[in-house]
Amino acid sequence: MTLKKQSDKPSLNFIRYHHFLDPAGTNRDRLESMVNYLTKSWLDWYVANNVDEKITQEIFDIFKKTEKNEDEVEKWFHERELLSEKSKKPVPNTISREKAWEKYGIKNGGFPEKGHSLVHVLEQLDKKTNPSIRFTQNFLGEMHPHDCIPAFAGNYIGSLLNPNMIAQCVSPSLSYMENKVVNWLADLVGYNQDEESTFALVDEGLLKDLEETKYVPHGNIVGGGTVANLTALLVARNKLLRKEVGEKDYIGVTEKGIEELLPEEVSEKDYIGVAEKGIKAYCQEEGIKDLVIFCSEEAHYSIEKLGGYIGIGDSNVIKVGTDEQGRMRSDLLEKEVNKAQSAGKKVVAIVATAGTTGCGAIDPLNEIADIAEKEGIYFHVDAAHGGAYLASDKMKGKFAGIERADSVTVDGHKMFYTNYSCGGIIFKNKKDPVDLLKQSAPYILDKSDHYDLGNSTVEGSRGASGTLQLYASITALGKEGYETVLDHTIEMTHYLGKLVDETSTLERIHDPELNLLCFRYIPEGWDKITDREKINQLNNDLNKEIYAEGNFYVGSTKTKIDVEETKMKISGEETNVQRAILVHPYIEKETLENFVNKVEELGQKLVGEYVPKIVEEV
Repeated sequence: MTLKKQSDKPSLNFIRYHHFLDPAGTNRDRLESMVNYLTKSWLDWYVANNVDEKITQEIFDIFKKTEKNEDEVEKWFHERELLSEKSKKPVPNTISREKAWEKYGIKNGGFPEKGHSLVHVLEQLDKKTNPSIRFTQNFLGEMHPHDCIPAFAGNYIGSLLNPNMIAQCVSPSLSYMENKVVNWLADLVGYNQDEESTFALVDEGLLKDLEETKYVPHGNIVGGGTVANLTALLVARNKLLRKEVGEKDYIGVTEKGIEELLPEEVSEKDYIGVAEKGIKAYCQEEGIKDLVIFCSEEAHYSIEKLGGYIGIGDSNVIKVGTDEQGRMRSDLLEKEVNKAQSAGKKVVAIVATAGTTGCGAIDPLNEIADIAEKEGIYFHVDAAHGGAYLASDKMKGKFAGIERADSVTVDGHKMFYTNYSCGGIIFKNKKDPVDLLKQSAPYILDKSDHYDLGNSTVEGSRGASGTLQLYASITALGKEGYETVLDHTIEMTHYLGKLVDETSTLERIHDPELNLLCFRYIPEGWDKITDREKINQLNNDLNKEIYAEGNFYVGSTKTKIDVEETKMKISGEETNVQRAILVHPYIEKETLENFVNKVEELGQKLVGEYVPKIVEEV
């Protein structure tokens, strides 16, 4: 075999070997030597004694020796196929949902009186955290990526360094690394960038003419998708509910010089609104009857919850109907918006989803953007799950219109393969979060020229692990690496759909847009209309049986479908389905063939002994 040219796109196996831990353990030496090097390097830097750069270099050289070229990777992959059967079960036998609390829960609430040795603590940690779920290629249950070696590195270093990312004085380089990561994500979304403006001081962004920064993106790496969505909705609320009360008297660097410029000299309010007065007082003064947010029926549950968090009430989060693939219907959205406005209600935001939790649907973003722009409504896209697929040229077209959103949520701890917690919120307009989330604290947000991310974030303290995980993973894989892995997950999802279609007992619910596939088990001889309650109960029991058996983990959800035509429908019957999410890079066709066989095997076993427990409707 001829060696690949350096300019060639790396193969899937090359990406797997170098950047993802093999569940069969064939590349565990890479992770072990990496952790040894990072530990030694950090200790040499942090503590005063035992500094031996020669030993540190030797450890690093050991890690470097684990690198392989394409030919060597190909040989490795053929050899590992003989070991792949040794992968451990994702759900250990010792786990029982019913007995977990009894075995691992707190027996009493008393605070420990005496301490213990670290030996005892390590023994307890080992014991108490075993069993846990293994997120291997047989884990098909949740949006839960794992095993990314660069992410492990970033997470580990972030824990050792322990900075607070909201203040540059205690994260001197890391604040700028966060901005670099935000720039990368903004680039994927399609926002225009001006690096000089993006890296400018937050307070400087308020100087002179704020319109100069209108199309400069801004954002933060946050605790997760919920925090990202909360940040966006707070900005949307504050932007809507404010009024101009005077002109700003700008004093900037051209007049005083940056070393003399004080934040209060450039942040004098020319607006007053809900952030200062509260929702009740502001709405009463302005004669606003009510506030609403629109999202789809398939939107993440956090959107409804956040309606309460931002003070408009979760009952004012209006869920718009979806089509047969779970996508928001723009025609219904337009009707609901007009209805709300006719009733004197103000629309805080329209929230579209690019990768729903239930079935991976992508809302028609351009159509929704048209409505938002026409009505002057803030437009947010929750792309927590789907956002990473913007790195794929094959998939990017499905997200057309995302660049028109005012803000976008993207989670690192989903398809960017970082560990928890790692979310991201990206704003098209730097002016929005800087001007609408302003906060100050003299003890940490000082008057110097530090680049303080805390000026425009919801969280008051934030570690660096999320930023460093994304920085390490994106640097290691690049667009090509992510594209290779993500395209593989799509290919495998369609292959699973093909396998489901070829069986006589499994029924696919939708055409997958991303890496999610919903299906259900219907025994031969059962009628999907007259036996629908039995089928629902059977699928619920089947999911528990798969979990208890432990060789595979698959999720479950409920969705409304037209039972006769087997397609998603607003007014359809609520149906229990199996939800497979294909995430792990080591998933192969054989993995999915074994999975489908296991589902059929356990389903048939249940039917043989099945007595449905159906509660009659009252």
